[in-house]
Amino acid sequence: MSKTLILDNGSFSIKAGFVTDEACKEFPNYVMKTKQSKMVYVSDLIDKTTDLSGLYFHSPFENGYIVNWDVQLSIWDRLYEDSALNCTPNDTNLVLTEPIFNPPSIKTNLYELIFEEYEFPSLISLSASEFVAKSNYLDLFQKERSVFPDSMIVVDIASIQNTFNRIDVGGLTLTNFLKHIVSYRSWDIRDDYYIANDIKEKCCFVSQNFNYDLKNFKDQSYNNKYHVNYVLPDFTSSKKGIIKISENSENLKDNEQILSVKNERITVPEILFYPSDIGINQGGIHEAVLESIESCPERIRGLLANNIVVIGGTSHLPGLKDRLEKELRKLFPESFDVGVFIAPRNFSWQAGKSVSLNLTQNTDQNNLTSFLSKSEYQEIGSSRTVEYFK
Repeated sequence: MSKTLILDNGSFSIKAGFVTDEACKEFPNYVMKTKQSKMVYVSDLIDKTTDLSGLYFHSPFENGYIVNWDVQLSIWDRLYEDSALNCTPNDTNLVLTEPIFNPPSIKTNLYELIFEEYEFPSLISLSASEFVAKSNYLDLFQKERSVFPDSMIVVDIASIQNTFNRIDVGGLTLTNFLKHIVSYRSWDIRDDYYIANDIKEKCCFVSQNFNYDLKNFKDQSYNNKYHVNYVLPDFTSSKKGIIKISENSENLKDNEQILSVKNERITVPEILFYPSDIGINQGGIHEAVLESIESCPERIRGLLANNIVVIGGTSHLPGLKDRLEKELRKLFPESFDVGVFIAPRNFSWQAGKSVSLNLTQNTDQNNLTSFLSKSEYQEIGSSRTVEYFK
C-alpha cells in the first residue's frame, strides 16, 4: 500500500512527514560549506559539525523561487535516499507546496524531477496558502471560532493569497538587511548567515509605535530596557548564541564575544510594513492585504477582514499580530471586525495533510485538486501539468 508524504518545501526549512504522522520533522533547506575545513553539509547534517565559523550558505531559493536545482536536489536526495525520512519515492504519493506565482519554467522542471527523476506515483502540488484555504484544519481557530471559516485571506509574509498579490519581502530579506547594518556598525557578519538569522529570531520584534520607539532609543534609560547583548557562539561548547539583557552586563564573562543589538531589533522587522525604507518600491503587508480584500466581492470583504491567517517562519516575530491588526484597523471601515491569526510553524504541513485525508476519505472534495498520477502525467506532459494544478 502506497504511503503519502506531505512536503512543505519552504525557502528556509522543509517540514516533512507522512500523512499517518501526528507531527512533521523539520529540515534546513540549505547547504553549508565551512571556510576552514571546506566540508560540505547538506540540510540536517549541519548538526554534525562544530566548525560553524564563517559558513558559506547556499540556498536553492532566490526571491522566493527555486533557482539552484543542484542544491535543491542534494537536499531532496538527503531526505529521500539517505533515509532521513525513510521514504521510498516510487512507492509514495507526494503532497508538495510550491511558491505562489511560480513561473511555468520552474513548475515544468519541478514536475519532471518528481515524476521522472524520483518516480513518485502521484502528486498534488499547490502553494502553502492554497493548502491552508482548501483544508479544514481547525486547530488555529478553535479558541475563537466554532467552525472553519467559509472565506479567509492567507498571508504568507512574502505573498498574499486570494487574489495573489505579492510583495518582495520575506524572512531572507530581513536577515540580509540585518547582516548589512550589523556589519556596518559592529561585527562583520556578511558571510555568517547562520548567525545573522539566529540574531533575527532571538532579538527582533515588531514595534507597535515605531517612530516613538526609534526616537526613544536615544534615551539611555529607554535604551537599557530594550538593548540586549547577543553572546556569539564559540563553536566549541555552543553552536548558537544566547541573549543577555544589557542591564546584566556585569554577568558577562571575559572570554565572551558580545554583539550589542539596539534599534536593529525594531528597524529590521519594520521593513515588512515599509519596504521602501530599503529601496523596495512596494507597499507593506497591511496594504497588500487591503488590496487583496478590496478586489474581492463586497459582500465577503468583512468576512475576509475577520479571518486573516498569517503563515511562514517570519510570522512568529513577537508583536506582528498586534501591529498588523493595528495597521489594518486604520484602513478598513469601522463596521469591519479585524481578526489576525498567527499560524503555528507546521500549519502549512498540517493543511496539506488535511487536504490529502479529505481526498482519501472522499469527504469535502468540493474545490479540491485531486492527485495527478504518473501515468496521467506521462499522457499529458509536464507543460500541461502546469495547467492541471492551476
